Amino acid sequence: MVQLESYHLYDRLGKRISHEERFSIPMIPSVVELCIQAGVDLPEYPTKRRRKPIIRTGRSEFIDADESDLPGPTQEPPRPPILAEVPDAEVSPPSGKEEAVLLAEETLRAWETMRGGAKRLMKVYPVRVCGYCPEVHVGPSGHKAQVCGAHKHHQRNGQHGWQTAVLDDLIPPRYVWHVPDANKELQRELRNFYGQAPAVVEICIQAGAAVPEQYKPTMRLDVGIPSNIAEAGMVV
Repeated sequence: MVQLESYHLYDRLGKRISHEERFSIPMIPSVVELCIQAGVDLPEYPTKRRRKPIIRTGRSEFIDADESDLPGPTQEPPRPPILAEVPDAEVSPPSGKEEAVLLAEETLRAWETMRGGAKRLMKVYPVRVCGYCPEVHVGPSGHKAQVCGAHKHHQRNGQHGWQTAVLDDLIPPRYVWHVPDANKELQRELRNFYGQAPAVVEICIQAGAAVPEQYKPTMRLDVGIPSNIAEAGMVV
């Protein structure tokens, strides 16, 4: 999986990030920023929470509603950190084939849960992507940082061309060749017969997990693979 980063917004409805602010605002994984805007509280990334709807005073102007009549926030007991990275030294391989299969199935479920949850959140919390480069911005409108380096960016002064993002823009799957037989090397001349799958899915399948239905077409499981180059030349 290719991890993209986006600017963390303290106020998702505030002013757009300017070019001069590009180094002063932290960038965090885009999926994490989407979850924060949806309500996840991370002490290291504070964000403004409104408990009443905003009051619009113009087409693009608004004021915050008076919340003085609401009770103050309650003090919650400390919770265990949500984001916890396991050090490589503490990662242990599965002890056997059975454990490997269980781990592969659990990983696949986590992958699909993350993608499915992000897709649902994107229907409520807008995500933008540049039409020229892979830059992603989580928020109602894209930032103004002139850092686009795609083709002909000089004609746009490095400005991004923001448009509505889809799930693969936020969580781009890195596709790899599907290995139908782990005991045989893939041959370059037979690449037209091989399928592809996201790297996360492929490693889980090689570990013994069942192939999810949505990936079967791209993996080309129904395509027979010639045993050699001469046989491939006879395929109509």
